[in-house]
Amino acid sequence: MVLFRVDASSKIGYGHFMRCICIVDYFHKHSVRCLFVLNKSEPKVFAILQTKGIDYVVLENEIDVLKIKDVILGTIIILDINNKVLFRDARDYRAYINFLKENDFTVVSFEEFSAEVFPSDLIIIPYVGAEKLEINNDISRRHFLGPGYFIFREEFLSSPKITIHEEVKSIFVCMGGSDPDQLTEKYLIFLINSGYLLDIKIVINHLDKKRNETIQNILSSYSGTSELIINPGDLCAVICSCDIGLVNSGLIKYETSLVGLPCLSVSNNLHHEMVMQYFSEPGSIIHLGLADEMTEDHFKSSLSILMENVEIRKELSRKCKSMFDGKGIQKLYDYVIEFKNK
Repeated sequence: MVLFRVDASSKIGYGHFMRCICIVDYFHKHSVRCLFVLNKSEPKVFAILQTKGIDYVVLENEIDVLKIKDVILGTIIILDINNKVLFRDARDYRAYINFLKENDFTVVSFEEFSAEVFPSDLIIIPYVGAEKLEINNDISRRHFLGPGYFIFREEFLSSPKITIHEEVKSIFVCMGGSDPDQLTEKYLIFLINSGYLLDIKIVINHLDKKRNETIQNILSSYSGTSELIINPGDLCAVICSCDIGLVNSGLIKYETSLVGLPCLSVSNNLHHEMVMQYFSEPGSIIHLGLADEMTEDHFKSSLSILMENVEIRKELSRKCKSMFDGKGIQKLYDYVIEFKNK
């Protein structure tokens, strides 16, 4: 059995959670039993797990992981958690990993883009540029670094790549699953004021009534067509139905890149801004800078470049499609099977 310690909420985000669902789906197809272990998740998370038929337990305290029925010595536990939200600091997070190891868990952890070292048995930093992190050679043997280890859902891996057309008719807009900074609203206003009449497809996973009304009010002044899509069942199909994209600096940029959608992107924070230099360096995306510093004029000029130049769109699409081999989940599965067969 493989345990997945993960949580999701509007504050934590849903990227970690969706990645674990993707891994579990793959493991289940290969007859590996999996169990979600949660603590501080929203009720909607449990409903998603029930719908997908994924087993889970809810802990009152982290140490209760030792009480899970059927856990045996040497069980693999995969940590995909927002440790900055769930723990007071990195020291507490390290102590938690050491606690698991002292109790004979083999710990695999997904970590953010950083050279900071944690005591996990395997550390996965699956982001563009992570392979350039300066990590001690002895320690780096415990790392999977770079986009070759990114986890893509099957719908993206099996999807045909996007064909670039002369005319741009539709735009995909996604500022993350929960978009706590409300970037969607800001950039919809910029987009509407740009003067381009496009079919706007806005994706967001969770939206309360008040925010939904705000977005609908913004769209009411738009002369073109628009669609607000809440938690789409097939996100890949939505992306592939568009000609260009407007995305934040989260995981969504990996999915748009894999299928070849030319995109503008904005960074949510300074850390993302630093990481985005690696992503945009190959010329695979047009990065506009920090989201909260973006002016409408800069946005309009960048959008016009993407709208008016089909050769730029073709080059962006070609370069972003070449960044990934799509085998990250297979590499993780191979590691788990190798461990189980020892």
